[in-house]
Amino acid sequence: MRRCAVSSEENKAVVRRFIKEVFIQHDSSNIEELVSNESLKQIAPGTVQAFPDMEMTVEQLISEGDVVAVRVSAAATHKGEFRGIAATERRWEATASAWYQVRDGKISDFWVNWDWLAIMEAIGAVQRVEPSH
Repeated sequence: MRRCAVSSEENKAVVRRFIKEVFIQHDSSNIEELVSNESLKQIAPGTVQAFPDMEMTVEQLISEGDVVAVRVSAAATHKGEFRGIAATERRWEATASAWYQVRDGKISDFWVNWDWLAIMEAIGAVQRVEPSH
């Protein structure tokens, strides 16, 4: 069994703080303290800019070793450009599962799975096509 230099509880605290500050309080000013992954440093604040009224709730947070798994629910209004899609002022609600790897007290890698189809339908980026019979 691998021994971790940092406890699972400390890793959970890093992820909890990241979610709270960036996605709940909409404050990215401390992101350098929490994240070493350059992609995440760009993606997280960009998402909040596109959805500035985002509300997020951590439903579950567990960890093993240096990996922290999180299940969240969120809702927001599309008020800024997101992935090349101009603001639509439409609201969405969705859930996500995310896994964060924490090394040396910072998030070093991440894997996030949102229900993108539901979000894109809600903001009008894609339309549901009913099968023809």
